[in-house]
Amino acid sequence: MAKNVFPPKSYVDIHDVPHRYRGHVHGRLDLVCMKTGRPYAEPDADGIVGLIDDARFDAMIKSGQAKVRTLNADRTRMLENSSKLTIAQAMAIDPDVERRIVQLDMLDDGNVPQGVKAIESFMKEKWTAELAAEHGPHDKPATLRHWRRVRGRAGARHPREMIRWNGKVPRGAYRCEFLQDRLAFHIGLGKAGREERKAAYAAFSAELDRINEGLDPDHAKPDVPYKIPHPGTFARWWNLAHDEEITKESLGDEAARQSWRGAGRPLTAEYAMHRVIIDHTRLDVMAVVVLDDGEIVAVGRPWLTLAIDVYSRAVVAHLISFIPPCAWTLGETLRRMVLPKRPPKDEAERWPVLVQLRGKPKEIIVDNAPEFRSHAAERSIRASTIGMRHCPIKRPRYRAIGERAMGTVNRLVSKGVPGCTIPAAEARRVGYDPTKHGLAEIGQIEGLANLAVTLHNLEPNSDLRNRQPALMFHKDAEARGITNLADLDAVMRDFMTLVPGHQITRSGIEWKGLRFAGNAEVLGLLNDLAGLEPASARRANGDATATVDFVHDPLDISRIHVWNRASRDYVELRCDDADYVDGMPLFVHEMIIESAKASSEAFGTERERIAVRDRLVQAKRHLDPEQSLKQREAAMRLREAPRLRQIAGNVVHLHTAPSQPVSAYELIPQERAALTKFDMEVLNRRPDPRTDGKQRRSTRTARDAGQAIKPAAGKAVEATSKTQPARRRSVAGGYK
Repeated sequence: MAKNVFPPKSYVDIHDVPHRYRGHVHGRLDLVCMKTGRPYAEPDADGIVGLIDDARFDAMIKSGQAKVRTLNADRTRMLENSSKLTIAQAMAIDPDVERRIVQLDMLDDGNVPQGVKAIESFMKEKWTAELAAEHGPHDKPATLRHWRRVRGRAGARHPREMIRWNGKVPRGAYRCEFLQDRLAFHIGLGKAGREERKAAYAAFSAELDRINEGLDPDHAKPDVPYKIPHPGTFARWWNLAHDEEITKESLGDEAARQSWRGAGRPLTAEYAMHRVIIDHTRLDVMAVVVLDDGEIVAVGRPWLTLAIDVYSRAVVAHLISFIPPCAWTLGETLRRMVLPKRPPKDEAERWPVLVQLRGKPKEIIVDNAPEFRSHAAERSIRASTIGMRHCPIKRPRYRAIGERAMGTVNRLVSKGVPGCTIPAAEARRVGYDPTKHGLAEIGQIEGLANLAVTLHNLEPNSDLRNRQPALMFHKDAEARGITNLADLDAVMRDFMTLVPGHQITRSGIEWKGLRFAGNAEVLGLLNDLAGLEPASARRANGDATATVDFVHDPLDISRIHVWNRASRDYVELRCDDADYVDGMPLFVHEMIIESAKASSEAFGTERERIAVRDRLVQAKRHLDPEQSLKQREAAMRLREAPRLRQIAGNVVHLHTAPSQPVSAYELIPQERAALTKFDMEVLNRRPDPRTDGKQRRSTRTARDAGQAIKPAAGKAVEATSKTQPARRRSVAGGYK
């Protein structure tokens, strides 16, 4: 085998380590490492370590493990030879490259000797006016002789060797190790603390000033003061200190991964509906709802949910709702995924495939949100024979296909719509408030989303080599067909919201202020379930009732599905107010209820209604004064009941105060005799004794008969004093 010969001033890069060729030793190459001085050796087929032969070197050249490069002691020339500049890049760096190449090629082709006079006479003769007009005057003969010697060799002069590197070579580091150390310290400290470059430079220059003045406790004063670098020099090194490791230390591993690491191999699929990405975000537009009375209420930013086919990049389902993402959102998206679409009429007639962008997915790819991690969602998806894959945590680029489609559709729907959200700084500048300028209703936003999804499916996609997603889906559907999902209604009921333990009567089910009934359906449910109720739960008047569970669709409260545990199937009940609830979401109905409640409070508050009710109660109590007296007496007795004491606490409290000197006048009030006499008449309810010998009827009998008791005039006080002893006054002023 022919041996390898290396040109002068060349070296060999083996695994990016430079080696110099010194010759052949016993048929093997003697390549010495230019850093360690050791010869390059490898084990052969027998496991013996030794120098490599020419066959092994040829194999290394073929695989790219070894490369032959030109050796030059000049640092600038080494940069030229090791660079990967193309001819166009060399021309962009130095426009005179072409003129130099033309001159050197003319001298090489003419075999001009390496002499100044020979080169001068040749250039005067061959450098014509046409060449001078195109390239300008030729260079000096001495310059041309120098270039011929150091800029390549005849027949192999690359344009990158003709570049003048004056001012284009990167500067080296400081030669002062102390300045290098302090510079690296302050740059690292500023990057780690996320400080501004000016703040880091201020700390760096202030420390050097303290060191030069001998005021720094950690460093001695130098004999020659250190020169403080210019702010531009510090800025250049600050900008150069930008790599993955520094980003990781200052911002964390996740920021370094997002900024420096690639996204990895993208998700792939073998056919349409093989893998479908489901994700959701808030639309950048403020929606409104128009109530029955014409009032416009801003309800906030709706949620946008998309299902994107990985194979064709087509959006196979979309959903706009004000319900936060939940298991129902996943089920509704799945339902829309398997059903035919309703694109705009003109587009559907032009591209019929837009209606057929559907099918049962083999696997869905979701994030780690709670609605996708719930047991209900996982059980429902698995029962539908659909696989579910959760993307890695904090790896949004794992499903970059879905993120790109989500941003495109969101932008197509929201941009330019009244009420769209804009950056806070721009909103303050133009005085824009999305909640006040929003005019788009839910139905209008749904129409815009339908158009936006249609446009996305018809736009050429760079990932598909500028083919449309709808075209890719159409080709695969023609070859493989569309897979349908069996028993879709049962699958959807698994995702609906469950309301347990509700009562059904002969009138139906009362829920959220609505009545759901149906003569035949309610009668059938009561016939099957009323007999299963315990006797204690049945009504005394004999009306048939039963306790049932039902599920409902949050986006359509016009119907509910009641579980018949006897026949083990669902019975659908429709709302009686069909015109009101037709296609109405639950949150809109709740909003209307709250609005009605607010209007009612504005007409009459609850405190005012309580005052009217109290007047009604008092009016009833004053109809019978004696009955009112009995109620008050019973209330006073009930105040001492243990249960009321437990609820309200002790109603009698003992207060103590220090004794004070008082007089008798403060204990015994002075009253007029007439008032005392009147009090005695009122307090003494016994009548005067009769003088005619007849027995008087009792006071109770006379009162019951409705007759008035009239004592004899002038005898009341005397009779009372004779028949009843005088009463003593108490401290409280009463009688004993």
